[in-house]
Amino acid sequence: MGLNVLDYAQKDPIKNVKAKVYIRSVTLLGDSVLWGGYGQQPERLTELSSDERHITIHYAVDYPSMLLIPQYRYRLNGGRWTAWDTETFEEFNNMPHGDYTFEVQSRDAYGRLSNIASISFSIARPFYLRWYMILLYAVLLGGIVYLLVQYRLHQLEREKHRLENLVKERTAEVVKLEKVATVAKLTQGLIDRILNPLNYINNFAKLSQGLVKDIEANVEDEKENMDPENYEDTMDVLDMLEGNLQKVGEHGANTSRTLKAMEEILKDRSGGMVKMDLNALLRQDQEMLEKYFEKEIAKYHISIKFNVPESPLMINGNAEQLSKTIMSLLGNAVYAVIKKCEKGGTSPEIALTQTTVGRMAEIHIHDNGTGISENILHKIFDPFFTTKTTGEASGVGLYLSKEIAQHHGGDITVQSEKGVYTEFTITIPTL
Repeated sequence: MGLNVLDYAQKDPIKNVKAKVYIRSVTLLGDSVLWGGYGQQPERLTELSSDERHITIHYAVDYPSMLLIPQYRYRLNGGRWTAWDTETFEEFNNMPHGDYTFEVQSRDAYGRLSNIASISFSIARPFYLRWYMILLYAVLLGGIVYLLVQYRLHQLEREKHRLENLVKERTAEVVKLEKVATVAKLTQGLIDRILNPLNYINNFAKLSQGLVKDIEANVEDEKENMDPENYEDTMDVLDMLEGNLQKVGEHGANTSRTLKAMEEILKDRSGGMVKMDLNALLRQDQEMLEKYFEKEIAKYHISIKFNVPESPLMINGNAEQLSKTIMSLLGNAVYAVIKKCEKGGTSPEIALTQTTVGRMAEIHIHDNGTGISENILHKIFDPFFTTKTTGEASGVGLYLSKEIAQHHGGDITVQSEKGVYTEFTITIPTL
């Protein structure tokens, strides 16, 4: 019989094997090989073009079967390591231009870390971000700004002389009134002079966008007769030009909206005050609200409630101005509840309640929308202040609403809690 000896002190031979991780290959989209794993691994690959942005890197350890299934982690440019996993490759898609260093490390079943294998590569800048293109953009922008400034200075100089002559013609008895009127007239004149060329700019931007699309169609028709690189460059330039024209149109429209809002501020609201029924006006506004926002009310299931007494409530007011104020506040309420619904809110509600306290009529407009932050609540009646984007509002609606209410001998106040509710209260003296 033989003698078997079991030595527990003898170390596991696998523990004496320490794996080493290697980068096996680097390929581009379409299986184009940048490095195939043969010979000495280069520290840095040849610079890639701006179109070669889809890279796959394969890696592995030298003794995977002895060390069970190893795990790997990697990082780019010395960033944070990824979580451990058993994948032996990593794909990088749509990588921006720049320099990159890929590092990978393995861990065996005993938790031992291997060496760190690395390889560096770089992706060239696209042509439209080369220094000469950026310089060209700067020169073009500088030239346009210079021409606009010179044109505007010339206009202002002429306007200055005209206004100086106008001021000299006024009499000393009405100096104060003249100054106020002159400022208003100045502003209105500037608005008119800016709006006219601005309308041309907006129209030409739209027309130019159409021309760019026509050119793109023509280039597409000639694609077979063009060099592929010239075709791609031409289409890139046309896409960039179309985007710039779109921005010009958007900013032009926003500027026009702001100037028209300034015109609204300068309007004379001193007339048109008559004896009228406030409650009848509120019922008319309810009909307008439900008709104007019919699609939004149906889509978001908005509950509209008007608590208005049937009996007449007589005030001295301008029906058009008051209706504009109330509809502006109701429109803001619809906007707020829709925004909350889009963020996951439910049961949108808008309520208008008319009450009388002493000789003052009160109109309460309540919504359970997004609310207003406490730190900006005191600013909402300032001219041109808005929480909406420039493409959605000019920022004078609440300012004009407060001015109209004060012109009627009343006021507008607001209470709100962010994410919960907003309530505006309009007060108007009764007869």
